[in-house]
Amino acid sequence: MSVAEERTPVAEYPSTLTFDVLFQTGQPKSNNRTDNIMDRPLPLDMLYRWERECPDFVYMSQPIHGEWRHWTWKETGREVRKMAAYLKSLNYEPGSKIAVISKNCAHWIISDLAIQMAGYCGVPLYPNLGPDTLRQILQHSESKLLFVGKLDDWASMRPGVPDGMKCIAFPFYTEPI
Repeated sequence: MSVAEERTPVAEYPSTLTFDVLFQTGQPKSNNRTDNIMDRPLPLDMLYRWERECPDFVYMSQPIHGEWRHWTWKETGREVRKMAAYLKSLNYEPGSKIAVISKNCAHWIISDLAIQMAGYCGVPLYPNLGPDTLRQILQHSESKLLFVGKLDDWASMRPGVPDGMKCIAFPFYTEPI
């Protein structure tokens, strides 16, 4: 089904997944700006919760090559775990930096969750950086690895990746690395 053909009206989504419900913490709502943000659930906490409570609900949808691709909470959790297991197999020190350069896409979210799950720190990069800026950020952040995703001109950015840095391409979007 093409992107233009598939349109799911918001009214058809389960009412249990409204924005307010997704971010409920069980705490009473407050307008107090001094509330401790550390009391809020982390992104991985939310993934675990929704993966457990509604595994077959669609979490993300994205058009890829003119067709919609959907990820349920269960599918997302499975992909995040596989990616995190691979990252852990690289035996980087806990807290190591893993960079991500991509436009907004499902795999950006999946990689970010995997980086957190593996115990590393994500370094998000703008998808329109020049090679000199890219190199400076990757070196200064001491990033160990770079995920490369949906970009307009990877070929012009590629020279900014330091020699020897491992790059992993997201599926569907990336020019050859």
